[in-house]
Amino acid sequence: MSRTQQKLTEIMDSIQAWVESTERERDCVQIEEWMRRAGIYTAHMTDEDRDYYQYVQWLLEEEQSE
Repeated sequence: MSRTQQKLTEIMDSIQAWVESTERERDCVQIEEWMRRAGIYTAHMTDEDRDYYQYVQWLLEEEQSE
């Protein structure tokens, strides 16, 4: 696994842990940082990672609109 892929995997794992957490509202600043960092690697994402990244973007937009 390349260094870039390793870094992306770490970030995506953090994003997934946040999504699965019941205390999401507390970490809004952190998730925005992870999403920004993951966005840098979109060219290196698998289709699955890219779909999940887009899902989390949608989720954040929905939470902000409530």
